[in-house]
Amino acid sequence: MSITTIRPSKKRVNFKKLLIWLVFFGSIFGLISYYQEKIPEILGISKKAYLSVNTLETGSKVYINSNLVGETPVDNLEIKAGLANLSVKGELSGYTTNLNIIDNSENIIYRELGINKELSSGVNIWEGTYDEKKVEIFLKPKNAKIFVNEKELNNEEVDKLESGNYKFKITAEGFKDLNFSVNIRSGFKTNIDIKLPPLPSEGEIQKFKDYDNLYVIKSSNPDVFTYTKDWLEYLNYYQKRRGLLFENSENKKESFFDYFIDSEGRVFDKNLNQIDDFDSIGDLNIKKVGLLHKNISKDVLNDKNSDTITALYSLKKSSETKLTSPSSSISSPVSSLPKSQVTNNTKKIVVVNADWLRVRSTPGGSEVGKVIKNDELELLSEEDPAWFKIKMKDGKEGFISKEFSEVKN
Repeated sequence: MSITTIRPSKKRVNFKKLLIWLVFFGSIFGLISYYQEKIPEILGISKKAYLSVNTLETGSKVYINSNLVGETPVDNLEIKAGLANLSVKGELSGYTTNLNIIDNSENIIYRELGINKELSSGVNIWEGTYDEKKVEIFLKPKNAKIFVNEKELNNEEVDKLESGNYKFKITAEGFKDLNFSVNIRSGFKTNIDIKLPPLPSEGEIQKFKDYDNLYVIKSSNPDVFTYTKDWLEYLNYYQKRRGLLFENSENKKESFFDYFIDSEGRVFDKNLNQIDDFDSIGDLNIKKVGLLHKNISKDVLNDKNSDTITALYSLKKSSETKLTSPSSSISSPVSSLPKSQVTNNTKKIVVVNADWLRVRSTPGGSEVGKVIKNDELELLSEEDPAWFKIKMKDGKEGFISKEFSEVKN
């Protein structure tokens, strides 16, 4: 008897069909990947929000994730919810920020681009997910005052505002007020980020005593006065767009000054060119001159700008000359004393060698101020191997790097 062995036949793979299915599913996956952003919109479940962007300088270009979406003013632009990079580019400078856009939110950006980042300003209002705070406000400067519907509120009181429309006014000394409206909506947390525009001159610009055409331009803000050319450029920019406030509350938008003198005694023309040859200026008595004066709490003229004023006007130098308020006498009894009686010889002085330095709260710590080249500061301690502890002209104490400063002999 023969035994027949039956073996199962091997099933042949149909590679042709397999290839067709692979192509089919590959195409479906490719289409889904390509149109993944459109699918929620097609199904009616897309998450969208609204964005408005405006600037003091109309016609600034607005970009979302590097894509141009229009020129200011941009009103109620429909935008996809999620993270987005916003850029606004104006004639002189720009502004960039990252936005976290949530579904159905309303977001408002208003900027004054200024001449650079430090001298720009504005307010950003965006809606976020509701938490224990109904409203959260961020201020620069931090000591700015908040008025809501003409009533002064602190940060904690602003946090508790209920839904509704409110008129905000933000003020701070040395800065221009900002006024804007906010619609606080139910179900959202309203975030408000504010940077006030610094004033190029604090208070009215007034004539300097005994000079009919020499005017004092004052600032205590290091963002403004650290660099003379930036200060002058910002002054010109601000005058054209907002106007400068002169004595008797006269607002001037037209070009006014012919020359400027800074705290180093340097002279600049209205085109920001430094003038080394004073003879080329001619008779200053028929010109308008701005005297740039920083740290207005310290009102005594230094030797450098005092010498320049004397040289330019060919007048006898008065050691008693001093800046004060316009209604008070411009004199200093201390300056008439012998130098040995005025100066405390036990104090050591540190001189800044760099163009400018940050003053820090501790060695390598947070910034508390700025100083510029040739500033003379009182030395409080030199024990740290890398840092001088100093007192600034406004009385604040801090630390500056030894690498870029030295003790005056």
